[in-house]
Amino acid sequence: MQAWSRFLRGVVGRPVRQAWGLAANGPTWSLVGLSLQTPDLVRVHTTRQLLCADRFSSEGLGAQLREVGMTRGRSRHRVSMALEADQLVSGVLEFPAQMPHDDWVTEVQLEVSQMLGKAPDEVNFDFHPEARSDGAVQRVHWVGCSQSQIDDFKSCARFAGWQLDSVEPAVHAARRAASSLQGGLVSLLTQ
Repeated sequence: MQAWSRFLRGVVGRPVRQAWGLAANGPTWSLVGLSLQTPDLVRVHTTRQLLCADRFSSEGLGAQLREVGMTRGRSRHRVSMALEADQLVSGVLEFPAQMPHDDWVTEVQLEVSQMLGKAPDEVNFDFHPEARSDGAVQRVHWVGCSQSQIDDFKSCARFAGWQLDSVEPAVHAARRAASSLQGGLVSLLTQ
């Protein structure tokens, strides 16, 4: 749990006492809340399955988030959201090693735009280079979804009195969470 407390402290520049995660699971959403007890101890204070017919309506997910938020105090909660693979597009691009990093943004945006069949200004995306490169080529992993999807998430969270902190693929969120736990993935699977 020491890794989780380091993660919580590193999420933002100011001290963090709580962290919230939300992940889609078919027609339900899984919500998990963590709190920092001491500098080296993190406690799970909330686990909920939220059933929502309309995933992003204020009457659905927004209302249930609002209810959970009220039980945990009136402060504006920050939530990180994980999306399943069918809710986004992803891929790998190879760029010449000498290509300026600023050009990657345009290339990734165009790739996401093409994959989603949307205009470049209607997509949201992120990317990161592979740690190792063969020297002549730099591989860049990217992920994206429509900007309207992000806007829906933000308005739902805002209705609930929450703030959407980040959106990432569920597999990335799971890997990051597992590596943050003391003992890693093997320990997580046996718990």
